[in-house]
Amino acid sequence: FKKIYLMEQYKEPYKYDLASFPFIIDIESTNICNLNCIMCDRRIMSRKLGYMDLNLYKKMVDEASKEGLLGIRFIRFGEPLLHPKIFEMVKYAKEKNILTHITTNGFLLTDDKMNKIFNSGLDSIIFSFQGTNKEEYQKIRNNKGYDKLVSIIKNFVSLRNRLNIKKPYIQVNTSILDETQEQIESFVEYWKKIVDDVNCTTTTLIRIQHLDNIKPLLPRQRILKNKERCNEVRTKLSID
Repeated sequence: FKKIYLMEQYKEPYKYDLASFPFIIDIESTNICNLNCIMCDRRIMSRKLGYMDLNLYKKMVDEASKEGLLGIRFIRFGEPLLHPKIFEMVKYAKEKNILTHITTNGFLLTDDKMNKIFNSGLDSIIFSFQGTNKEEYQKIRNNKGYDKLVSIIKNFVSLRNRLNIKKPYIQVNTSILDETQEQIESFVEYWKKIVDDVNCTTTTLIRIQHLDNIKPLLPRQRILKNKERCNEVRTKLSID
């Protein structure tokens, strides 16, 4: 996906006329999730729960495939691996020469699903964390599966290495509140030895700040004073 992310028109879209088609399409294959993270905006979501229709998805891919270099990311408000046709969806996009990415919480990755991912041709995968340690992860992600997730990721990397293949590009992303720089660096250094890339972003609680169990977390939130215009409205389309 760096082929897209490093494009000048993607990085600096306001220097150019509006592109005729998005560079990235974020597809919500489902808005159902197997977790109930306390920081997640799903807690105030009022939309009906369900799965994207496969024929509708194929119609979108067919249209997108006519537009040149483009990437589809399976993310948004649900866990993509819950969609019963997710591997078929990835394969269909790959047959149309479209880059594909999945962001996952990781817990549904059995050995069978891992092999299906490798066979699908998926280009990129992100495993989502919270915080920089087990305690913070399990508190904010509202589960006790930290050790299980670490084991799943290591198994996934090991299996890819045994198969001697390069895809998918494996990343770990975490979102933080007021963790220290030392804690962040420790987290990054640990995962850099295991996966292909590690990224750290900030946890945003703005949309759910009115919820009672979120209020104690608000003083820990990093408020980013970003005066720059949002690039995503000129580079990306999200389809729920």
